[in-house]
Amino acid sequence: MAPNPTDRLPRRRVVLAEPRGFCAGVHRAIAMTERALELHGPPVYVRKQIVHNHFIVGMLERKGARFVDEIAEVPRGSVCVLSAHGVSPAVRAEAAAADLHVIDATCPLVAKVHQQAKRATRDGRLLLLIGHDDHEETEGTRGEAPQRTVVVETVEDVDRLDLAPDTPVAYLTQTTLSMDDTADVVARIRARFTDVEEPSSETICYASQNRQTGIKSLARQCELILVVGSENSSNSQRMVDVAGKAGVRGHLVPDVGHLRAEWLRGVRTVGVSSGASAPEVLVEEVLVRLAEHGFDQVDVDTTAVETVTFSLPGGRSVEPGRRLLPSIRRPSDLRRLTVAELDGLAAEIRALLVAEVSRTGGHLGPGLGVVELTLALHRVFDSPADRILWDTGHQAYVHKALTGRWSEFGGLRARGGLSGYPSRAESPHDVIENSHASTALSYAYGMATADRLRGVGDRRVVAVVGDGALTGGMAWEALNSIGGDGSRVVIVLNDNGRSYSPTIGGLARHLAGAEPHTFFATLGIGYVGPVDGHDVVAVQRALLQARDADGPVVVHCLTSKGRGHALAENDEVDRFHAVRPMDPATGVPLSSGGRSWTSVFGDELVELGAQRPDIVAVTAAMRDPTGLSAFAARFPDRVLDVGIAEQNAVTAAAGLAMAGMRPVVAIYSTFLNRAFDQVLLDVALHSCPVVLVLDRAGVTGDDGPSHNGMCDLSLLNTVPAMRVAAPRDAATLREALRSALRVTDGPCAVRFPKGTVGPDLPAAFSYAGLDVLRPDPRDDVLLLSVGPMARTCLDAADRLAARGIGVTVVDPGWVRPVNPLLRVMAPRFQVVASVEDNLAAGGFGSALADDLRDAGVRTPVAVFGLPRRFLAHGRRDEVLADCGLTAEAIAADLGRRVAAPERWRAVEPSGSVG
Repeated sequence: MAPNPTDRLPRRRVVLAEPRGFCAGVHRAIAMTERALELHGPPVYVRKQIVHNHFIVGMLERKGARFVDEIAEVPRGSVCVLSAHGVSPAVRAEAAAADLHVIDATCPLVAKVHQQAKRATRDGRLLLLIGHDDHEETEGTRGEAPQRTVVVETVEDVDRLDLAPDTPVAYLTQTTLSMDDTADVVARIRARFTDVEEPSSETICYASQNRQTGIKSLARQCELILVVGSENSSNSQRMVDVAGKAGVRGHLVPDVGHLRAEWLRGVRTVGVSSGASAPEVLVEEVLVRLAEHGFDQVDVDTTAVETVTFSLPGGRSVEPGRRLLPSIRRPSDLRRLTVAELDGLAAEIRALLVAEVSRTGGHLGPGLGVVELTLALHRVFDSPADRILWDTGHQAYVHKALTGRWSEFGGLRARGGLSGYPSRAESPHDVIENSHASTALSYAYGMATADRLRGVGDRRVVAVVGDGALTGGMAWEALNSIGGDGSRVVIVLNDNGRSYSPTIGGLARHLAGAEPHTFFATLGIGYVGPVDGHDVVAVQRALLQARDADGPVVVHCLTSKGRGHALAENDEVDRFHAVRPMDPATGVPLSSGGRSWTSVFGDELVELGAQRPDIVAVTAAMRDPTGLSAFAARFPDRVLDVGIAEQNAVTAAAGLAMAGMRPVVAIYSTFLNRAFDQVLLDVALHSCPVVLVLDRAGVTGDDGPSHNGMCDLSLLNTVPAMRVAAPRDAATLREALRSALRVTDGPCAVRFPKGTVGPDLPAAFSYAGLDVLRPDPRDDVLLLSVGPMARTCLDAADRLAARGIGVTVVDPGWVRPVNPLLRVMAPRFQVVASVEDNLAAGGFGSALADDLRDAGVRTPVAVFGLPRRFLAHGRRDEVLADCGLTAEAIAADLGRRVAAPERWRAVEPSGSVG
């Protein structure tokens, strides 16, 4: 029998988009409503539909939620959940006036938009809010500054604005428009106004962006696109619009009953996605119905992987009805608790820290050690009227939990989640964003002086100084000023005997002696203690005494780092100071992650130390984090730990060098900033052969803006006779360290990033100090990679080669001084480009451009580097992508330049340079 012609036709299939379904903000809003119902019982009132989906709304209503449009509909004193879309200050004030127990389910990303709105308008700018005028998100953001906000939806709206071109404006975006429409409006704003402030974070919600990108991908593969989502969901409506603009028919499917058989006639491939408010069960029902129509082959199309989380805290083994933490909405709530309840709350907080920090990674030991201390602080002092300063900031996890952020610990240190340090964008209770030690006392001295000059006498400044921060030079200087002026500062000394490792030096011995009060009395500072820092009543009594004093007082609290978690308490290295994601029961990391850059350096230094008895390692209280543990074990007399005092470390190294030793200063790149004067005038001016080993150079990611080592190349480029190496892999790191130690006439620096080192990248060939990683006979682009950006550059080169553009990738290895051979090579190419994870301003690319210009080389230079702004925390790859430092972005930029070289300047920074 002859075959049926239809048998040769491709099977009907479904392409299922990933990501789809709930975004992290919607997950969090639903979970918070359900938790409120568990804790308080029905009814719980929810202002607005917390998620735009009738299925979820109905489910929550059946559990006892009551959805209202206005606060006036909520009975006085009731529990009220605020919408994930955010509300204006006026709504919050109305809720407070009604004495409502408010649970804020605002998506943290929306909250960041609100913070940007306040900052922009506070600076005198007119805020152009891009979105739909009648949307809840617009209502909330506009409410932050209603007199200074104008909503624009289209390019024509921008054109109709009766404003001068030099009007200072800022713009923000909502999730209600498509990415393309938003981009058009943004372009018109930039073209129309000369003074425009850009948003400091994403210009559109990541969920909207990911799902619209997924629709575009489906449009390239499918004849029909079905978007599972509600009619009142702007996110879902925009996805249908995006499909139409991509030339593919699209339909919104609120539930399976809305799916029409006539849509499927003549269609062989159907794309399915869902809005950020649609549950997965609705998608499954649509897939089942499609299978009934012959669409039984399902392929998954992944265009993004969403790792943002805003989950609720752990510790779910405790019965919900007995938990106290959910009832602590503000620090003042602590004052109604009994001592027994405080003990129970302390246990809950420790369970939260162990559960969540074990999952996300972060600082665990410091927080476990200050639970009772923090409880007492917030019972005695009225934050934020009384200002509590944390030094260092990694002690503030408990403070965050007690100031309304306990439910956000699931997103700790993740993009869009809680910072690992105090963050003024998160809470008014976070006064300073310090994560570098020994600064809080100087802040406190300034604040207390300002209060005195302004006649403010009803507030206190409290500085919590711990984890070795009192060993830093700034802290000593501030103590001298505070005692000399008699400033009303309460200094809470969290004495756990450690920074990362046990605290060293004369001060540590003095505090452990019989009469520490004598030391502070000589400075004119009162002293209370020592007290048991894990006894809330004792600490509270001491703090009350200090609060009522007329001058500065130290409250000396003895604490145990890692308290309440046996694994941390028994860890002799650092008491779980900072941990990677791990099994909380065993302390074993969940992923080894491979060999680290730090360990490669540490092992090589041990080998060199065995060969050279003149090598001395110098550290500023960071022996273990900088990889010096093995060297210290092998050569204990050749390690100098000066405490948290980077200036002392660098100048002491100069002294060692002058006296015939070869000092290696192992330090995080971000902490080098604190010792720049010493590098310049104590080391370089004297031509001292000091080797600076800069760990965590470039983007560190989840540690946040203070820890990104983004300035070292720019700073060191200004230091005469400084040599700087940026190894790309383990082999070049080892060689760079050996080469640096062979230099005898001046200082050297070797910089490398945080994380796993990865496999070696051998050069195709080397010449005169340059490693050619990828030669190409076509002289289109000379691409110079700095350190670990080599892999990105090779990827970018492959992408350009696929487009017929020849790219030669060269690793200069030593980036300072600029290799003179580049002057000879550059004229052969159409474009010279450099890629570095340092500031574009003043870094290697900037120095290269200057060098070529001075040599009369006219080849245009493109500099890809980090922007001149503080970078929000997130994974390293996420932060680099935000800055345009991906292979895809670099290839696209260079491709345009090669195609039209006349359209760009001879020397121009590229990417997001700020």
